[in-house]
Amino acid sequence: MPALRKANEEDGPYLIEFVVDSESHVYPMVPPGGGLGDTLEDPLTRV
Repeated sequence: MPALRKANEEDGPYLIEFVVDSESHVYPMVPPGGGLGDTLEDPLTRV
């Protein structure tokens, strides 16, 4: 992934946006419009 390689070459912070399909089950997940306090860690939790 070119973005990860470029980020690793930088000395400071680097922002990378990862777009994940809404049907993918990637956890922990923050639901759309939610904050970090709304993080879902259980794949059985419905949004």
